[in-house]
Amino acid sequence: MRKTLSALLIAALLSCVLSVPAMAAKGVKNHEHTLDEGTVTQEPTCYNRGWITYTCTDPDCNYVYREPIPATGHNMDDGEYLVRPSCAGMGEMIYHCQNPGCTYVTTHIVPYLGHRMELDEVISEPTCTHAGLTRYTCAREGCHAATMITFPALGHRMDAGVLTVEPTCTSSGTIVYSCTREGCDYTREQWVAPLAHTWDEGTVAIEPTDQYWGRRIYTCTVCGTTTPEAIPPLSAVFRLGIHGGSHYTVDPDTDTTIRSDGELNFHIYIEDGWKAGDDFTVTAARAQIRSEADGSFTVCHVEADTRITVSGIVQG
Repeated sequence: MRKTLSALLIAALLSCVLSVPAMAAKGVKNHEHTLDEGTVTQEPTCYNRGWITYTCTDPDCNYVYREPIPATGHNMDDGEYLVRPSCAGMGEMIYHCQNPGCTYVTTHIVPYLGHRMELDEVISEPTCTHAGLTRYTCAREGCHAATMITFPALGHRMDAGVLTVEPTCTSSGTIVYSCTREGCDYTREQWVAPLAHTWDEGTVAIEPTDQYWGRRIYTCTVCGTTTPEAIPPLSAVFRLGIHGGSHYTVDPDTDTTIRSDGELNFHIYIEDGWKAGDDFTVTAARAQIRSEADGSFTVCHVEADTRITVSGIVQG
């Protein structure tokens, strides 16, 4: 009889726990559990989970149910310095877990700060030709680091220049450039090329003839300088060339007389199509004559109004 009663009680308890209709003390009835708000029966820690237990509110039911509560993990504070970092040295911080009963601590390395350089003093300003020098110091408390920084020279800043000497037809002019930087008196001169002559249309001073050269005079309209130009004979046969101030012509059947205008040297040579005869000569009263290996003549140190006579040239 006792065994039968015990078996019935165990069966009733199991049926209640398994959410099947429970057996009431005074009879059998169907039952849905109504659980309370639960009670924390084991608090969770940083490392271990906790438990909350729920109980059926029916006074005739002994059903209970447990759910796990996840571990909380560490709740670290904001930390405090063990060693403060400096401009060149690393620091260290320590952190503590704030959960009740937990003694966990950890440390972290803090990188060094590096210098915070600020302008301390301008020792010398840069100029056109000299570099400037400035001192910077670290603004962090307790740091006395300093460094010197060099700024390059500025270089001259030249103006547009002033024409101090006007150029002429034959002489150069001058432009003076000045540095515009305050306190700099540097100047530089630059040469300006001569303007060159501006010639008029020329005036015939000596009219040419059939056998003799004429002369035209050109005058510069700016400075008045003159320059001559030879005018060829009206009907002449070119038989020899003369290197000097002009080319001269001769008649094919007569001797040729060349009048010097004061040129220093003449080079007399026979042109193509003509040749020197056996009696080919060059004479000059007031000059030096030198016979060259190629058959030409050089007339040196010719004075003004000297007449140079060439004879003996025949057609080739």
